[in-house]
Amino acid sequence: MKEIKVSDRATIFNLMVGLNGYTISSGIISSKLNDDKIVAIPLDLDDPITLGVACHQHARLSHLAQRYLQLLKNHIRGYGFKIIGED
Repeated sequence: MKEIKVSDRATIFNLMVGLNGYTISSGIISSKLNDDKIVAIPLDLDDPITLGVACHQHARLSHLAQRYLQLLKNHIRGYGFKIIGED
């Protein structure tokens, strides 16, 4: 088995398609950004993946950053995931 480390979505998706590879991720895949060759197959595990946002405690998010996070949360909810800290 070979391991390749990449830092962007386009490269990892091109490598997965070209090399018949895989990655472990949230499983949230946008059909608007990807073709039919990229599919999410859930692992048969009880270990959850937690996505989070880290920012400096003294920094305030801009209005645009707050809007982006809200859109991201809405998108994640659309896949049936819950947002921790929200009821």
